[in-house]
Amino acid sequence: MNKKIFFLFFSVIFYSSIFSQTNEIDSLINLSRSLEDNSEKVDIYNQLCWNLKSIDFNLSYEYGQKSVALSKKLKYNEGIALAYKNLGGILYLTNDYPNAFLYYDSSLTYYTQINDSLGISKITRNMGSVMHQQGNYDEAVEYFLKSLDIRKAMADEVAVADIYNALGLVFSEQGDAMFEKALENYSEALLTYQLIGDTTGQAESYNRIGGLYLNKKIPDIDSAIFYFNKFLEFANYLDNKRFIAQAKEGLALIAKSNGNIADAETKFLECEKIWIELGNNFSLSSVYNNLGELYYRQPNYEKALKYTLSANAISLSNDFPVIRQQSDTSLMKIYEKLGDNAKALYYAKDYIYLTDSLQGEEMKQAITRMEVKHEFEKKMQEQEQIQEKLNIEHDAQLKRQRIISVFILIGLVLMLGVVVLIFRSYKQKQKANQLLESKNKEISYKNEMLHQQNEEIEAQRDEIEKQRDTVIGQKDEIEKQKQNITDSIIYAKRIQAALLPPNEFINELFPNNFIIFKPRDIVSGDFYWGAQKENMSIITVADCTGHGVPGAFMSMLGISFLNEIVNSIEKDKLNAGLILTELRSYVKKSLRQTGKDNEAKDGMDISLCVFDYNKKVVHFSGAHNPLIQISKGELIHHKADRMPIGIYVKEKENFENTEIELIKDDYFYMFSDGFVDQFGGRDGKKFMIKNFKELLFENVSKSMEEQKDVIIKSFDNWLHDENLTHKFEQIDDVCIIGLQV
Repeated sequence: MNKKIFFLFFSVIFYSSIFSQTNEIDSLINLSRSLEDNSEKVDIYNQLCWNLKSIDFNLSYEYGQKSVALSKKLKYNEGIALAYKNLGGILYLTNDYPNAFLYYDSSLTYYTQINDSLGISKITRNMGSVMHQQGNYDEAVEYFLKSLDIRKAMADEVAVADIYNALGLVFSEQGDAMFEKALENYSEALLTYQLIGDTTGQAESYNRIGGLYLNKKIPDIDSAIFYFNKFLEFANYLDNKRFIAQAKEGLALIAKSNGNIADAETKFLECEKIWIELGNNFSLSSVYNNLGELYYRQPNYEKALKYTLSANAISLSNDFPVIRQQSDTSLMKIYEKLGDNAKALYYAKDYIYLTDSLQGEEMKQAITRMEVKHEFEKKMQEQEQIQEKLNIEHDAQLKRQRIISVFILIGLVLMLGVVVLIFRSYKQKQKANQLLESKNKEISYKNEMLHQQNEEIEAQRDEIEKQRDTVIGQKDEIEKQKQNITDSIIYAKRIQAALLPPNEFINELFPNNFIIFKPRDIVSGDFYWGAQKENMSIITVADCTGHGVPGAFMSMLGISFLNEIVNSIEKDKLNAGLILTELRSYVKKSLRQTGKDNEAKDGMDISLCVFDYNKKVVHFSGAHNPLIQISKGELIHHKADRMPIGIYVKEKENFENTEIELIKDDYFYMFSDGFVDQFGGRDGKKFMIKNFKELLFENVSKSMEEQKDVIIKSFDNWLHDENLTHKFEQIDDVCIIGLQV
């Protein structure tokens, strides 16, 4: 009952904090909309950027860029420095270290300009962390030392201890060669915590130093035991259960390495109780993995299996991929010992699947971040250009208004002068008629002057109208140039369409088919292509780097190269893997790709099939793009190689060629990533490959034309559902081909 009450109380507090944070963000957004462009608005943008970092990456990034744009407009260097620091921080949290460093470097430039020592120390500390994560240890140490010097001058002992710990971690990761340096910095951190009386910091320092001695190539067991016992002593003094569990786990690992099974078992089981009490599933699953390894060594396979299965179950339900990989490895070994080869194979496959999934997700996240960043920066540039034009037109309009106002004022003054002269003339008539003639001459002279000035005003008015006509003419010229560019691109579309195989030709190769081809712009970076070589039919769908005109150029190169390659390969040697390997060679050679940093990295993703009707097989090969087969009520996902057609650091020598049995009435689907990566729906998320597979499988019994209509309608609804509050734009070219053999 007590646990239920505690859980309910924790849930109320947790969701209350989430609700409170959401309300705070909404309040800040509303406040930013009500403010004029000033430094206060910049500060709110920066606060929104940082508060949204773990809630909505895209929105967080957008507010960071808004802050940069407005700060530059206001020449508010403090705002620019903080905005760049925040942008670097959110990219660091998503592991985009190169771009995080670029933003941090820009932030450092502005903090240096405004001579903000605190800002400089924080940003150099962050830049050191980026270099550390990328394995650039020398540069990481250099930045950490810069930050350390500033913090020492400021007598900020807490920050000083933190930087010593960061330096210790950098040196500890370089192995025994840097052991003394690591120990020196961890010891400096410990000494600093002792001087300021920070018992928590001292406890953590003893933990780090103990781990340093334990992880040596030849562990210093006595020293490790000493420091872990000190850590345990402080943990008990602080009554910190997490620290107690960590200390006992360190001592258990030492006992395990010494072969002291009983002691290790006792301490691991004590850790188990604490992690269960604290609800720390990650640490609990790690302990279970260690217990499984411990019992495996005895050997006690029954207990080893029990604890390792527990670790695997926790990691699966909580999405701990690293723990799950470790448990997969252990379970594979245990089941091999127990003679259950089927289950051993199952966990071996799960380990491989996890590895592929983690790598693929990291790559997709990196690509998405780069695409989002590129599109947003492009929009910001367009907005700045539009704003600049509006400012120029506004200034010109104000200038014209000032000139007209001056002329009106001069006219009024002159008219007032005439009235005064007439009045004085009237008064002087009463005094002396002899003065009338001279006064009339004076009035005539004044009128002549007024006439001349009016003529000057008219001349200036004509000049203003002439300038207006010039501006209108320039506007017309710009519109004409825009139309010429559009006409050229439309003509390029005709050329690209002429290079694509006609529908009649595809129908001859595959009588039952559909083709969906939806370019994002006028011309497309996606293309499809087909060919016939004796008894073989070849079909492919490709996605070139970029879209619009750059992608179209690459697509025309790809079509040209494919025609040449297929014609040059002998019939008996023709297969999909060889075609893609040759295509990569052509692309690298034509674009002069050698792997240097400053050269073009353009290329394409592609899936290609060769249907050999004599041998009744389908040869498939893919560069990132897979092949979906539906056969006898089962959907089969044929994976592609994880490398593009183009230069790639980790490229294999040849593309894999997969042979698939050709069975009558099987369905094959080839596609670019335009559909599956499209944002839409109620939540503004990607469509995803899983939903795309379900869409194909659910409609496979329909005719090819009906399948095509369903896919197009699903895509349009994903973008423009009438029930959605927001309508989305197509972000990439879409190309899908479906075949029934």
